[in-house]
Amino acid sequence: MKTHELKCHPHFFEALKRGDKNFEIRRNDRRFANGDELVIRKFDPSFGLIPGEAPLRFVVTYIMGDEDFPAIAPGFVIMGIKPVEAKAVGAIINDLPVLQDVERCNEYRKVAGLVLPRTCAKCGLGKCVYSERNEDG
Repeated sequence: MKTHELKCHPHFFEALKRGDKNFEIRRNDRRFANGDELVIRKFDPSFGLIPGEAPLRFVVTYIMGDEDFPAIAPGFVIMGIKPVEAKAVGAIINDLPVLQDVERCNEYRKVAGLVLPRTCAKCGLGKCVYSERNEDG
């Protein structure tokens, strides 16, 4: 599976963004395949790429070429596409590497002149799970 960076005219880009358009017609010079990712950027022929506009991401779900349907111009394909779902913040956090259990809890800390109680370094909250440790450090 490959990722293809593509430019798109503003009116087609907006239709993709709204979800009104769920296909792309392209010259098959990149050998598109099912499962490929399309990164589509808004492009105005007079001004070039539009700065500040986030690209849209889609995955190719279906391809029809001129060999499949004679009305399609030779060398072109029609691709069925669906948006790539953005990960939720919780899923991104869950994918981050997790620190292994530490050997001991945090020491008492002074914050703004106040002494904070010892907390569990494993979860950062609640009573220390290593309560057998000497309170003097």
